[in-house]
Amino acid sequence: MMNDKGFFFFMCNTEKGLQDVLENGPWIIRTMPIILNKWSPDISLTQENLSSIPVWVKLYDIPLAGYTADGLSAIATKLGRPMMIDSYTSTMCRESWGRPNYARAIVEIKSENELKEVLKVATPRLYGMGRTVENVRVVYEWKPPRCSGCRLFGRSHAQCHVEYFGCSGP
Repeated sequence: MMNDKGFFFFMCNTEKGLQDVLENGPWIIRTMPIILNKWSPDISLTQENLSSIPVWVKLYDIPLAGYTADGLSAIATKLGRPMMIDSYTSTMCRESWGRPNYARAIVEIKSENELKEVLKVATPRLYGMGRTVENVRVVYEWKPPRCSGCRLFGRSHAQCHVEYFGCSGP
């Protein structure tokens, strides 16, 4: 069920079912995360101030040495907190076979950080000393709206209601 403010309501048959849904996220529909909270009659339905949000990213031009679960986690850490990789990427890491042109992962990004488009990744040389530096291109499957003043996710500057560094809402 959805109300006129864009809030969706889901009903669970059991308390355990509810806890499973709340604890086993992130839940993403069409590349956009949904933020879930337990409802009670005394809760005011307002949009939360989101300082972090999970986002699907595609990482292109990863050095072959980086195609391991640990390697991808280290690369994704430059964007935020890695949460999981998709099943195809996971299979490719385990079997060293598959789609080597990009890896796909969910990364929790913080609102105060800029969304990086390119990451510099250093890998040790196989022979001799030193390392090689590669550029890994980042493509966000969805970019969350963010206020340029308070830097919180979920609203534009015009929609913001937080008073922060001259940012005040309507």
